[in-house]
Amino acid sequence: MVLSIAPHDTLFRFAFRDVPHAKSWLMSMLPASILAAIRWATLQRAPERLHGVQLRNHTADVVLLAKAKCGANVVFLIEHKSHSDPRLANQILRYAVHLRHSDHGKHGPPFVVATVLQHGVAQHGVASSAASTSTAPTSLPLLAMQPACPFEIDDLRGDDERSLMARPLTSQAKLTLLCLRFVPRASTSEVCGMLRRWQGLLQAVDLDGHRDAIATLCWYAVAVTEAEPADLETTLSDILQRKDHELMSTLERYYNNGVAAGKAEGMAAGKAEGKAEGKAEGERQGLANAIARILAKRFGAATAIHLERLQAADRVQLDRWMDRALDASNSEDVFAD
Repeated sequence: MVLSIAPHDTLFRFAFRDVPHAKSWLMSMLPASILAAIRWATLQRAPERLHGVQLRNHTADVVLLAKAKCGANVVFLIEHKSHSDPRLANQILRYAVHLRHSDHGKHGPPFVVATVLQHGVAQHGVASSAASTSTAPTSLPLLAMQPACPFEIDDLRGDDERSLMARPLTSQAKLTLLCLRFVPRASTSEVCGMLRRWQGLLQAVDLDGHRDAIATLCWYAVAVTEAEPADLETTLSDILQRKDHELMSTLERYYNNGVAAGKAEGMAAGKAEGKAEGKAEGERQGLANAIARILAKRFGAATAIHLERLQAADRVQLDRWMDRALDASNSEDVFAD
């Protein structure tokens, strides 16, 4: 399993790339009219040809395929947002057009059902759909002529722990939503307390043999908080009633690789090479990881474009972005040149 430096995206994709978990989430949030139109037993991961370069390069998308009761193909586009994004409506429209043209069967282009899972801290005044980009009465006739793709949003920011626990989801899907909603910015004691409250879900996932799922959830906690792997290992040993050395080694490997914390592990790797160029690259990578971590804590996970820029930037540029990341009002200001 390859983990990116965008922890929200990694956790999201890990859970919802699997059909049973994605299915339970879709059936919990879509309107009854849509649910009734789908042959849910046919739901599957979409063939790679449906993704194309445009979707493949976007790290947070999940694409599933099913049959409608009328016989047509239905493509489910599942997007994840850890923050309000004024470009969301245009992004969904762009992907929907791509998917409509990606497969022409005997029933014509597939239907597209676009969904968004959103969590994080609400940003007041940020538009989330095309209809909210302009409120002037004189613009309404023009607005009515603009292309748009409707989409359903499951905004976790309005849910408390009890409401999420009550949702009819698989254990892993439920744990994923709970983690995305409540774990970021929590203290070590708060994270351990959450894990104890979610004991039944963790035990259910563990009994199903999903060791990677448990490790990924804990890695996420390490990535978005200051929790130490050893603290989580102790808590999970109590919950699961066993000493999980495999889990501990997995967490330590993720942590020490700099994927979770971005705290100078890249620098250490560069020094280990014993070469000046290795050290410089290690320092550069460590700084890029640190910026990504700051952005995730302040604004939600960095976009794919921002992550690409971080990976390609030199040390001078990264130093400039680090200074901005500490006090910028939004992520776009950090990368403004």
